[in-house]
Amino acid sequence: MEGRKGLKLIIETVVGMISILMALLFLGARSGGETIDAGLLVTMFALLPLFGVSALFFIGRHLEKHGYRREDFKRLHVILEENWGRDRFVKDVQEIIGHHIIVWYLLGMALFLTGNVVGAAISVVAMFLEIFSFIPIFLLMVQWILDIPLTLYALASGKEWTVTSARDLGLWIIKTSLFGAGLLVGVYLLGHTVGGSSLEMVDELLRLGRSEHLVKNLLLLSAQSVAFGAAEAYVFPKHKKLGFLVLLVVGAVGVAVVWDIIRGF
Repeated sequence: MEGRKGLKLIIETVVGMISILMALLFLGARSGGETIDAGLLVTMFALLPLFGVSALFFIGRHLEKHGYRREDFKRLHVILEENWGRDRFVKDVQEIIGHHIIVWYLLGMALFLTGNVVGAAISVVAMFLEIFSFIPIFLLMVQWILDIPLTLYALASGKEWTVTSARDLGLWIIKTSLFGAGLLVGVYLLGHTVGGSSLEMVDELLRLGRSEHLVKNLLLLSAQSVAFGAAEAYVFPKHKKLGFLVLLVVGAVGVAVVWDIIRGF
């Protein structure tokens, strides 16, 4: 059968992930002495086709990037077999499917907590907003774990690809930090305009927005990340030694801001 390997991969990815997540759901409920509401479980699975449609949309876009037509998702199993072992093509398709199943599962968890689909959807959005509000801390980790070692290697080796990689990474840090800063401003405004919510996840997000000390320092970290990214993208490629010293100083400033956050708790 043509496309057998691709079909097997799709089935294993979907069935495997759902089986693991359902096992975690029932184990968690059992350990907490709770029961799973059958009606909510049916509702959860009734929502699964919507995520399937969304996954097909993004898979179609992925196929377009690789020279196929969007409607070629109908023979995805054949295309996967044709591209078996080609760079990240197959893995990217798996990740698209996997990410949709994870978001579906998170929506299901919120559904069990809130008891209704609208409340669950709002809770999931609030959860992601709260997670992404801490992008500045993630970026600081990237700076020290990835950027500074990379620029040090570029400084020592002088290889052109390392300088290009550092510049691209710096530009990515700038864009990501600006995105994170925009989210933080939105969370801050929500926290100061909305009094409270009966939804636990939304209420946690509002409390985050009202935390002046935390929001201020996260915004400072966003500014620090922009400065770091600018130094890496524009200073380091032209003046490597000076650029590396600037990166160390700006990175140290970020560590000081995180220390202030920790002291505030």
